[in-house]
Amino acid sequence: MASNSAAWLVGEKVKPLEVKEAPYTLPGDDEILVKNAAVAVNPVDWVVQDMAIFPKKYPTILGTDLAGEVVEIGQSVTKFKKGDRVLGFGLGAITASGYRVFTTASSKNFDYAKRLGASQVFDYNKPNVVDEIAAALDSQETVGIFDAASFNGAIEACIELAHKAKSVKSISTVRPSPKEIPTGVTVKQAFAASLHGNDVGKAIFDDFLPQALASGKYLAAPDPFVMGKGLEHVQAGLDKLKAGVSAQKIVIAL
Repeated sequence: MASNSAAWLVGEKVKPLEVKEAPYTLPGDDEILVKNAAVAVNPVDWVVQDMAIFPKKYPTILGTDLAGEVVEIGQSVTKFKKGDRVLGFGLGAITASGYRVFTTASSKNFDYAKRLGASQVFDYNKPNVVDEIAAALDSQETVGIFDAASFNGAIEACIELAHKAKSVKSISTVRPSPKEIPTGVTVKQAFAASLHGNDVGKAIFDDFLPQALASGKYLAAPDPFVMGKGLEHVQAGLDKLKAGVSAQKIVIAL
């Protein structure tokens, strides 16, 4: 049987990750096995390592973003075959779904955010940014607020916005909700992994994404920053992401 290795988080808040042997698990009936050619890190990865905010059974392996080649398929799989190049990742396809997006960014990334489809961009460094967004939203029919960061005061600012704005009171966030929430405001936690196997996941990954990528309707962004080649570079990638990056995706080649 082929060998396998991983960058393991061996215990709660332990650094660095340890690169060592991992099980080579054959796919179930409706699963595929992918040999990774590259992986990427997300903010939630360093947050889990540093803060242990989600229950984990250690040792564990972090990460959800990958690109590689199918090397094994389950007996019920019909959409993939050995040798197919595939990828897996978390994404935001809101603008491509027909919604207008108001977002925040540093002033240097305003044009970049608009190229990705944002209708309006607000500078999160301005002290009155919440009031500016609230005023802009009050002339709109608004679906809700999505907090994709949840650190450096992001969720608190979103709650303040929902409390002040007349048109929106619902927030979806990637982190657990704070205990104190103003009356009339709702906050729900959302996991990208929860899309697996439900109707939303099928609508995104089967019905929308392949065609949208092929046509250019959905852009693969931001640009990659390759930390190096080999799992030994994953910890450096987490550390760099924690220190702060701007309009870059931290990638490790394998």
